[in-house]
Amino acid sequence: MQEQWLPISDIPVQGREFYFKDNQEWSGLWKELDPGYEISSDMNGVLTILPQKLGVFFKGSFKGRVSSPCFRCLEPGHIDIDHQFELFEDFDENREEHLGTGILKFENGHWMVNIRQVIREQLSLAIPDKILCSDECPGLCPVCGENINKSLCQCGSATGDPRLSVLQQLKVKKK
Repeated sequence: MQEQWLPISDIPVQGREFYFKDNQEWSGLWKELDPGYEISSDMNGVLTILPQKLGVFFKGSFKGRVSSPCFRCLEPGHIDIDHQFELFEDFDENREEHLGTGILKFENGHWMVNIRQVIREQLSLAIPDKILCSDECPGLCPVCGENINKSLCQCGSATGDPRLSVLQQLKVKKK
């Protein structure tokens, strides 16, 4: 998806739908968010833009599967994306933004909308902060770096952080 600044005056009052099915374009967008993301299955999306008197209303959805290294063990982790959204951008709130880095910009007496930025923002909201290969992933040994999913390490990492060794001597009284 290339940067697409579209004049809002080119969108009819009843709105206009945009369909996104090209995996190569989706792949480029995912790489912008994080170079570790890869598309695991076809990504499909639709975006409806409805001009309003005071702004622009966006409604859309996208669906697909993405893989990325697991946050804990670096093995491939997969997430299924099924995201639906509705968004309203107010003209008055965007009037001061002349850089054109947001969703709307006012240029040469016309309001413009950046279709790519709408999708980019919604993708970043659709993905979790940390992708895991499984909810039970124990990750890597903090001492030797062994992947604990595959085998237990022999480094004796059970000793824990030496800075917290004082806490091991504490005794808690149970009532």
